[in-house]
Amino acid sequence: MKTKTKVLMLSLLLLIMMLPLTACDNADTSVLTRPFPSEPSISNDPMPDNPDPVEPTSEPTILPTDMPPAIAMGNTSGNIHNFGRIAIQGDWIYYANMSDEQKLYAIRTDGSDRKKLTDDGVSHINVIEDRIYFLDRANQKIFTVRIDGSDRREFGGSGYQSIHVVGNTIFCVNSYTISRMSTDGEGWERIGDDRATSITVTGDRIFYTGSTDNRGIYAMKTDGSDKVQITDDRASYVIVNGDRIYYANQMESGAIYSVKTDGSDRKKLDAFAGEYTHMNIMGNRIYYSASGFLDGGGIRSINMDGSEKTTVINDGGVGIHAIGDRIYFVTYPDGSDGEIHSIKPDGSDRQILD
Repeated sequence: MKTKTKVLMLSLLLLIMMLPLTACDNADTSVLTRPFPSEPSISNDPMPDNPDPVEPTSEPTILPTDMPPAIAMGNTSGNIHNFGRIAIQGDWIYYANMSDEQKLYAIRTDGSDRKKLTDDGVSHINVIEDRIYFLDRANQKIFTVRIDGSDRREFGGSGYQSIHVVGNTIFCVNSYTISRMSTDGEGWERIGDDRATSITVTGDRIFYTGSTDNRGIYAMKTDGSDKVQITDDRASYVIVNGDRIYYANQMESGAIYSVKTDGSDRKKLDAFAGEYTHMNIMGNRIYYSASGFLDGGGIRSINMDGSEKTTVINDGGVGIHAIGDRIYFVTYPDGSDGEIHSIKPDGSDRQILD
């Protein structure tokens, strides 16, 4: 009897010892195989056609209202004031080929793939996205073509002296009046009542030079409001750079001046440059012709404050363009129709573009 009792007690003891092991076998162990919170869960299921929108977990970022988006410009104001014979977009240069009646050509910045785009003699070249806008020199009309020369279109009107394309708007000087229209040719309107000879569009303002009866530099908003006179100097080659305006003062034989955009702090930077000075800005230097005549006295360069005057080249150069990291200009050797040359800013590595 005692033996049976011992066997029964041993059996009960073994059964009690096995119960925790059975409970462990039936436990939920999924928490051990879940990824850490920092690890993304990856699904191989196909994306539904119309997934439900994901609600944002935080407030969206709002840009300050005083930070407008950048607006594309078809060319720089400095190049436009030098007749806009050359423009650049990406690794392509678009230019008026002086050796072929100033017809519109394209060439890569490395000098390859030169091609003629139109038979028009052109100036004031502007490139916006996949289209080129220009003046036809023969009849002073505005045309546009694609960057490969196709799809040539004519805008209405004639007698245009200058155009500057900013975003989807063409700003024009037409018969000495300022006007604008969209790049599709719609919505032509006159801006302001003044007679003008040239314009520079910067932000929401137009800077322009008046004609003989209202000489000087003026500014107004692009809708014609808020007109102010900045200086009464008879100016040309007006270039706005930051909060200052740089120009050639024809009342002093083309001396180079600078003034703030509010008309204050007027300074003479170079006492004598030469009649009808051609000038442009690259980086923190001003480049200008020592004389505007065809056989001029070379190209000079000064800092923006007029210091460190240097001679870049000694022979004549007009129509100064800042394109990429090079200076382009027109020269007329031996009474020719002209050639476009380019140099590095220090005057080295001179090349012929045509």
